[in-house]
Amino acid sequence: MAIRKIPSSFMENKSKSAPKAGAGPSRARVKAKAKAKAKAKAKAKAKAKAKTKSVLQTTAQVRVLLPIAASTSDARAGKGEVVHINRAPVLTLWICVCMRRLGHPEALALTAAKVVAAWCAQAKGRSLGIFSPPEAKTPAQRQAAAEARRLTPSVSIGGMTIPVAPSPAGDQAGLVATSQGRPLDPAQVDRYLHSSFKEQLEATRRAMEEAASQHTTEELRKSAIRIYESFRPQWRGWGVKGELNLRDILTA
Repeated sequence: MAIRKIPSSFMENKSKSAPKAGAGPSRARVKAKAKAKAKAKAKAKAKAKAKTKSVLQTTAQVRVLLPIAASTSDARAGKGEVVHINRAPVLTLWICVCMRRLGHPEALALTAAKVVAAWCAQAKGRSLGIFSPPEAKTPAQRQAAAEARRLTPSVSIGGMTIPVAPSPAGDQAGLVATSQGRPLDPAQVDRYLHSSFKEQLEATRRAMEEAASQHTTEELRKSAIRIYESFRPQWRGWGVKGELNLRDILTA
């Protein structure tokens, strides 16, 4: 019986067309591997971004709190970030910082802050029965007062409208806030802040400036009082000093 010889070309074509075992992964496996790699890369990028943000926030806090360590012996003992003070000067300084953030000059910022603090103190005093409520006005008196407010130049902060007038010091001094129609003296307000905060004034101011920079001007114009309420000293009684923590200011 004769054996037929198989052409060599046939064997070559067959060997080329036959898939080799373990020649490589399928297209689906390659695609899945690439997708997993991209997902891991995106996750690592997000983690790095979050870490960078945390470092920046910590750096901002250190930048504000570090100078406190050189201000007093208490600070060097680790207590400098707490200021023992009444609420009124805290609110005054905060509103002053917010007014400066809104672009107002120092004289107007100081005097407007003093007016806001006085109004809030009066409201608190009335709620405690310390101050008598204002005398009731007739409808005509209320209408006249509203018209007078409408015609009086003013600035707004924390949802309050504060009347302003030219400074008695002259045109170069610009506008200042008024109380009962009388222009206030910004130098007097500045002395009040220095006597209240003493050597911790600048550290507290820096903390408030950092906090104010985290809010838009519109937020400060509408909600400066609400923000202040998140870090103000705890109430301990009329005229009693509380504790103002600078870390609370930085997170406001």
